[in-house]
Amino acid sequence: MGMRVRTWATVLVLSLLPAFLAARTRTDDAGRRVEVVENPQRIVSLAPSLTETLFALGLGERVVGVTDYCDYPAEARSKTRVGGIINPSVEAIVSLAPDLVLITREGNRRETMEALERLGVPVFAVNTNELADVFRTIRHLGELAGVPERGRRLAADLERQSAAIAEAIRPYPARRVLFLVWLQPVVSVGRNSFIEGLLQRSGAESIAEASAQPWPHLSIEEILRSEPEFILIPRSSSFAPTRAQLLRLPGWRELKAVRAGRIVYLPASVERPGPRLIEVQDVIARAIHPEAFKPSDK
Repeated sequence: MGMRVRTWATVLVLSLLPAFLAARTRTDDAGRRVEVVENPQRIVSLAPSLTETLFALGLGERVVGVTDYCDYPAEARSKTRVGGIINPSVEAIVSLAPDLVLITREGNRRETMEALERLGVPVFAVNTNELADVFRTIRHLGELAGVPERGRRLAADLERQSAAIAEAIRPYPARRVLFLVWLQPVVSVGRNSFIEGLLQRSGAESIAEASAQPWPHLSIEEILRSEPEFILIPRSSSFAPTRAQLLRLPGWRELKAVRAGRIVYLPASVERPGPRLIEVQDVIARAIHPEAFKPSDK
């Protein structure tokens, strides 16, 4: 009962905030007009990529709440947890008295956004479907937080790094790759995803890029017909199939990439549309286009 009283008292305080704090109307990536206070000091992030971006912008002290999956940088682990990405606790979020909640259109549910809106909590949605959206989001979050120069500087620096890698591999033909999002069933990368853009700027071409789905399912027969030159696997605590495991699966031994050991393990951050993506771009480019980089560049 006490927790409920505190929660609704917090809602009342939040409803009165606009009368005391200067706010501006912003249009988020869902097309919604959101009242955001100047220089928000209590931010809840409902996506690991957004948490990483806030810390990269030097805004870690303003982050008061994160999801159970926000584990980078290490400082993020000390923040109050509000639950999962899909099913965060609205009550836990409200109890933190945030002046801004950040969500992604791809990973978070609309129901969460609407529940917070009804309680008077400002929720700003961002879209990170494409690689260019990652840079734009960095600039956008810098503006929202009142540090626009930091956002512009970080985005420009990452764009320069990405362009330099893309330029290094430009003279060489794209390598056909199988990007394994999951193994059983096989889930890969098609069109309209930030990973597709990352692969292209790394000198790679997904064998499933013709699919209109961002995360298409592939049969072993489709994979065999495509004959990928490399297999890219994001490594995490829950997913890191070995070459030996692949060789035991029906049909996989017939793939030249498996027999030759052309398997590239990527950091799990490849699945987060945040600032560390450019590090992954460098890993992919050097693994599949070693000829593009001098020994001194490694």
